[in-house]
Amino acid sequence: VHGGSQKTEDKTNMGEFESSADLQRELSHGQRFVKYIVLFFCVLFLIFAIVLIAVGAYAMNAAVMDIYGGSLPVGILVLGVFILLMSLVGAASSWKEWRLGLGLFFILLLLLSLCLIIVGIVVYVEKDKADKYMSEGWIAASPDLRNTLQIAFTCCGLNQFNDVYSFVPCPTGAIAPCLPVLTQEFKDNFNTVGACGIAFACVMIVTLGLICYLIRGIGSAAMNDRIFKNRQRAEKAKERRGDKGGVRRDIV
Repeated sequence: VHGGSQKTEDKTNMGEFESSADLQRELSHGQRFVKYIVLFFCVLFLIFAIVLIAVGAYAMNAAVMDIYGGSLPVGILVLGVFILLMSLVGAASSWKEWRLGLGLFFILLLLLSLCLIIVGIVVYVEKDKADKYMSEGWIAASPDLRNTLQIAFTCCGLNQFNDVYSFVPCPTGAIAPCLPVLTQEFKDNFNTVGACGIAFACVMIVTLGLICYLIRGIGSAAMNDRIFKNRQRAEKAKERRGDKGGVRRDIV
């Protein structure tokens, strides 16, 4: 009976050793592939952030500030810096496989996604009021800015051709007021901007899913590594106890 129990114990120990050896202590090939995809998306976000910062810095010039005010350029700059910092956190955390950093990246990306969705809804709802906002901006604009816009869009005046809000003399070839021209330009570009926004939102949603998958893989690998090390320590402790027991029996 004693021999049978010893064989059973040996088989159990051998089974534990095999299961420990089979533990996945590192990321699998699929998880590593996802890791590099997340890194690629972080690089895309980084490039997009640099573009936003450049556009915001350019928009700080007097012409844009006059028609849109200081809030739009500053908002673009703040958004660019936020995405820049977020992408750096995501890239470093993905490369180093830091769960905490990836969790922070996930939260920041989720907040950005929600903000962009809210802004998109507001812009879509308010798009029919574009002529109102353009009228207010035109009236508040300086004469030099009005002249620049009239030359750029070959128009003159605001609501009517050569009205009180126009910059005289009108540009050569201008036959229409500027408000309908600017409104049509906004509508023509609205669908393009909306399509780009939807594509960017889809990329962020896919990135969120990949981050969750990567965090889960890193957590499982870390847990399996701890289990493997704990089993190794337990086996060494058991071997030491066995050696001490053998020495005592020899002494007796």
